[in-house]
Amino acid sequence: MKSFIKFFSLGLIFYLGTYFLGGFGTSNPDGVFRSLLTHSLMTEGSFIPTNGPINYAPLQSILMIPTHAIGYYYGVLNDTPPDKLFFVGTWACNLLYLPAIVSALLVLFFKVLKEMGVDDNTNLVSTFALLCSTFLLPYSKGMYTEPLNALLMLASFYYFFKAQSGNYVSYQRKNFFCLSLLILDNFIFVLYAGLMLAYVFWGSWVRHKNPQEARRVVLEGSLILGAGVILFLGYNYVRFGEWLNFGYPGEGFTTNLMVGLHGLIFSPGKGLIIFTPITVFCIAYFVFKNHEMDPLHRYLFATSVISLACYLIVYARWESWHGGWCWGPRFLLPFVPLIHVMFPFLWKTVLPGNRAMRISVLLALVWGLAINTLNIANPGIGNHMNTEIPFSNRMFIPEQSIIFDIARSGMGGASVLKGLGILGACAFSLWIWKKVFSVKLPAPQHATSEAS
Repeated sequence: MKSFIKFFSLGLIFYLGTYFLGGFGTSNPDGVFRSLLTHSLMTEGSFIPTNGPINYAPLQSILMIPTHAIGYYYGVLNDTPPDKLFFVGTWACNLLYLPAIVSALLVLFFKVLKEMGVDDNTNLVSTFALLCSTFLLPYSKGMYTEPLNALLMLASFYYFFKAQSGNYVSYQRKNFFCLSLLILDNFIFVLYAGLMLAYVFWGSWVRHKNPQEARRVVLEGSLILGAGVILFLGYNYVRFGEWLNFGYPGEGFTTNLMVGLHGLIFSPGKGLIIFTPITVFCIAYFVFKNHEMDPLHRYLFATSVISLACYLIVYARWESWHGGWCWGPRFLLPFVPLIHVMFPFLWKTVLPGNRAMRISVLLALVWGLAINTLNIANPGIGNHMNTEIPFSNRMFIPEQSIIFDIARSGMGGASVLKGLGILGACAFSLWIWKKVFSVKLPAPQHATSEAS
C-alpha cells in the first residue's frame, strides 16, 4: 500500500504538471477524428461514426471513452445543445486524456530505472529530463496517439526486462500482451512485435541455452500477437468491408531512403538531433560504450537501438516521413523513452571522467528544454511558412522551420513564464516528494556498478 501511495503521488505530480501545460494547446485534426470514433462507440456502440469510418486504429478511441464521457455528461447536465455535446466531450479528452497517459509513462519509466539499479536522485533527474528535454513535452497536449504508443512500448520493455530474472514465460506473455495492444493502436508496430519475437527467441535459445523454452515463448507470443492482428483485421472489415484495407489508399513507401533519413535525423524542420539531442547522446553512448556494459544491459539496450534503426528505415521510406503538421519527428516519439533508459547510465559512467562530455550533455538538456519552451510560447506552428513550397521540402529549409516561424510570429512571454513556472513547480514538488517518501521502494533486482 505504501508503494502504491508513493507511485500514485509521483504520478499525480506529473499529471498536474502536464494537465496545466495542456491548457496552452489545442487538439489536432487526427485527435478530433479519433474523438469521433470515441463518441460513436459511447453513444451508438458503433465503430463507424455517422460521417463515415475513420482511418485510425481503434485502441486510443476506446481508451478515451471515460474522459469523453466526463465532458459529454457535463454538457448534458448543463443543458448543452445535443449537436454540441461531441465538442464538449472532445474538449474534456484534450485536457484530461493525454496528461494521464504521459504521467503513467513517466511513473513507469521511473520504475524501470529503479529496478535497473539507478539511484534515486539520478532516477528523478532522468525522469524529469525525459519530460522536459525530449519532445515528449509538446505531445502531452492535443490527442496524438504517440504517447500511448510510447507507454505500451515501455511496458513491453519492462516485462521483457523483468523476464530476465523472474518467471521468464509468464513475463514474456505480459510483454506480448502489451505488444498486441500496441498493434491495436497502430498496425505498423506489427514489425516491432516481430522483432521482439526474435529478441525473445534469441534470449531463450542463445542466452539461456533452452530450445524448449524458446519454442514455447515464441509459440505463445505468436498466438497473443496473432489475436491482436486478427482483431485489427476484423476492425478493417467492419469499417471498410475489406480485411486488408487500412484506410490509407494511394500512400506508400515512395520517399528516397537517404532523403527520409536526412529529414528524420538532421533536418531543421523535423530532425531528431534538433528536437531531442539528448536522445542522440544516448544512442552514441550505446554505440561507443556497449562493450563496457553489463551483459544484460547490453542485450536490453541493443534491442531498443536495433528497433529504432529499423523504424528509421521504414519511416524514411514512407511518403509522409515527416509526420505532417506537428512538432518534431512525431513517428519516432514512441522510441524516445526506450532510448532514454540509457541516460542515467550515460550520466553515471561517462560524464564524471570527461568534462567536455559533461558540458555537452548539459547543453543538450538545456537545448531540449529551450526548444520545448518555443512550443509553449507559440503552439500554433506553421502560420508564416511559404505554402508554395512542397511541405516535405520546407523541412530542409532553416527559415521555413518551426523554430524560425515562431521567431517571426513572436513569442508569448506570459505563456513562456507560465509554462516554465509550472515546470519549476513540478521540479520542486518532485524534490519535496523525495524528502517526504525518501524513495524507499523495493530493492532492485539488477543493481550493477554502472548505476551505483
